[in-house]
Amino acid sequence: MLRKILIALVLLVLVAGGGLVALIATNSDIIIDKFNAYVETSTGAPLVSDTPPTLTLFPNRGLELGASSWQSPDGSLSFSFSRASVMISSHALFTGKFSIKHFSVDDLDLTMKLKKPVREYLAGIPAGVEHRRDFDELIQSILHALHIAPDNIRINQGRICFIQPDGSTLTIAPLSLNATNVHPGTPTNFNLQTDIDGSSPDFHAGVELHCSALLDKEKASFSIEKAMLTPGMGVSFREYLSLSGKLEYDFDSDELTLSQLHFQGPDLSATASGSVASLARMYSDPVQGDATLNVDMEGDPQRLGEILHHPLPFADHSIFSDCSFAAEMRWAEGRMRMTNIRGKADDLTFSGALTLSPSPFVISGELNLGDFNLDDYRSEKREGASRKLEERDFTRWPRVNLQLSAEHVRWNRLHLEDVHARLTGQNGSYEFNPLSGILAGSPVTASMKTVLLPTTPLSSRLSLNFSVPQANLEEISQALAERPLLKGSGAINASLAFTTSRGLPSLTGRGSLTSSQVETVFSILPPDIPLASSFLSSSRFERLFLSFVSKDGTLTVDRLTLEAARLSLSGSGTVNLEQRTVDAEGSVQIAGTSAMPVRLEGDLREPKYSLEGKKQNHTLSPRAIELDLSFSDQVRDLLK
Repeated sequence: MLRKILIALVLLVLVAGGGLVALIATNSDIIIDKFNAYVETSTGAPLVSDTPPTLTLFPNRGLELGASSWQSPDGSLSFSFSRASVMISSHALFTGKFSIKHFSVDDLDLTMKLKKPVREYLAGIPAGVEHRRDFDELIQSILHALHIAPDNIRINQGRICFIQPDGSTLTIAPLSLNATNVHPGTPTNFNLQTDIDGSSPDFHAGVELHCSALLDKEKASFSIEKAMLTPGMGVSFREYLSLSGKLEYDFDSDELTLSQLHFQGPDLSATASGSVASLARMYSDPVQGDATLNVDMEGDPQRLGEILHHPLPFADHSIFSDCSFAAEMRWAEGRMRMTNIRGKADDLTFSGALTLSPSPFVISGELNLGDFNLDDYRSEKREGASRKLEERDFTRWPRVNLQLSAEHVRWNRLHLEDVHARLTGQNGSYEFNPLSGILAGSPVTASMKTVLLPTTPLSSRLSLNFSVPQANLEEISQALAERPLLKGSGAINASLAFTTSRGLPSLTGRGSLTSSQVETVFSILPPDIPLASSFLSSSRFERLFLSFVSKDGTLTVDRLTLEAARLSLSGSGTVNLEQRTVDAEGSVQIAGTSAMPVRLEGDLREPKYSLEGKKQNHTLSPRAIELDLSFSDQVRDLLK
């Protein structure tokens, strides 16, 4: 019984197949006529072929077309090909309809004359989204095209040329495209590979795309496996650009959703996930827009600045070459709120939360820094830079209200720890007040005002008032003179100003230093009286007082006093911070003797200290160790 059923099924298939072959063979002219009518109805113009289409049954049911061409009635669009294969739906033929299952074309050459430049078309896309009627009509046109399009499309060695109104061209060739499952409401897979060449200006780039797209009446979604741009001639960078991830756009709600959208470019990679609540509203009125994004980026801003022909203005071109940034971003009510910020700029780490408002431009929030070295961010000197402040538009600088903190701040060998400050200001003038931290082992309280300068992009004039009650004098002297001149602690009070791009050589202001129980690393008795130290301490003092005035990097000490029980020093002089030289004079007083004039001069790291002019040759004789007199009597007897 089963054998009879199988034989019957085989006979039925043979009869049906024979009937289909007979149907196609006896109606070939009708099929060809329907195809020509299909082309003319769909496009508005007939297809002109060198040879008439031929009907094929094997391996595919359909039409084979030889060399053919087509041109739109207005001449703005034309194409030609050397061969095309059209697979026809057998099911559609039984119902009296014509439907293409597969379309394959070789050597496709398509030319389109544009009514306006490509840039204007691209610039008009956001406006088209904003005007819902035009956008809805576009979506309906695309859906209609998908309904009548072949289910599968293959283009081999194609060429597409766009001719702009000025005669310049944009050519896509050689084009290789495979599109499968081309239907509305189902994912369509695309594999594309081609080169793009342009004129005015001349450029060349390679493009590769592997993705799937789904379009229906409700939404459009894209899953990009790989989208790559390989730069060539006329492109300012040599590294490839790639994009992957998922996007979905809802037509009714106007919401755009991003899922792990990853971009890889020249020295830059970025990943974003989130949504834009209303794309059209965001475009037409950003204040009413609403978007949420999680962003993670890393790269080389120095390299990006060079590519965009806007190099960063740092003297050290390795600065900002290794950076990363991550944050949770929310745009609402015309403000960008960034939370959970974390990242680094070279060795500087940062974290915090910020709020940005574009109009007026306002930045507020808190920012926490790691080890911040100001010397790394000196501005690059630019030739011919104007010194007129009014030539620089400071109104574009933001209004700022930030709470700042830093683990370390370093500048010109000065080291400030555990820094906390409130930064406020606008239009290029900003103030750190209050400012606190640890300097040379002592708490420091300060206020600082900075005014940005027009001559160098990142240069500013800083005015600083500070008080350090218990500073480690060894650390302070090491920073200023590159050697520890003093040991002990002291109180420093100063009001200073300097330019960040020049540092200490631009220092101007005044201040004072007061200390008790201080020790100098050198003897204040000059070497002209070498045996003084054998019975007299000449480096430990009970009191130190110094007051100074600085102008353009030259520090003038108007009063210096060192006092011990039997020895004192007073003097004044100048220190050139740029050349690191000292020129000072004073007097040393030993109890019970006349004052001895002394002089200090030369390199600040190894100064020469002596009796002034060596006019007096006071020496201490070896009799000092033999005498048992009062100190004053000893000195009077030993100084000859």
